[in-house]
Amino acid sequence: GASTVLCTAIDAASTSVSCQFSVTVNVTAPRLSRTRFLAFGDSVTAGEITSPTGVTASGAPNYTLIIVPTASYPSQLLSLLRARYTDQTSALSMVNSGAPGEWAQDGAQRLPGVLIAQRPEAVLLLEGSNDLGASATTGVNAAWNAIDRMAKEIRNRGARVFLSTLPPPRPNGVRSIPASQVLALNDRIRQTAAGEGAVLVDAYAALSVDIPRYVGADGLHLTEAGYQRLAELFFNAIRTDLEVR
Repeated sequence: GASTVLCTAIDAASTSVSCQFSVTVNVTAPRLSRTRFLAFGDSVTAGEITSPTGVTASGAPNYTLIIVPTASYPSQLLSLLRARYTDQTSALSMVNSGAPGEWAQDGAQRLPGVLIAQRPEAVLLLEGSNDLGASATTGVNAAWNAIDRMAKEIRNRGARVFLSTLPPPRPNGVRSIPASQVLALNDRIRQTAAGEGAVLVDAYAALSVDIPRYVGADGLHLTEAGYQRLAELFFNAIRTDLEVR
């Protein structure tokens, strides 16, 4: 708001003179240097959630997997961005290019066409779980090579890369991946982030603090709370890296 400033000067002869003026401080809404976002990945990007459907004859929990676009982390992330960057609401866009069941190796083939079609300024990349689930330990290097290629492809096209580690598995789920494999791939993802100058989003570390809350009963897909937390992680990374200072 406005404040009145009074200045008074007195010389050696004790002659005094004063003046006053008003200073107005305006609040400027924060801004981002990039506004077109692409979220690229598999079912975790698409927003697949474990939905309970009762119990089996043996009493074990039964469930189905459904995609809930509004619960996906890209959808929630866009809401967070628009709530903060109010002067850029119309400019902010988020394309959810999550492909359920996709391996990172297939994602590396799909990515160039998506980049050409969407021309994003920043890409949020989270992929690799399906490679591990299908190929076990042999999938670690294959997934990493694909993720590394994708990070290079994004950077070479001038977009900013936000690269996420895989979320932690939930033990005893039918789709749970051994934690040792997830950790091995995440170590390589961190290596790629450092080598490509990408912004690392450490989903594994953040979600590991409360796995039952953040990871669904199938052991792989996130809960709605998990997707919300993932959106917050990407939001904080974007705010730190792209907010104009």
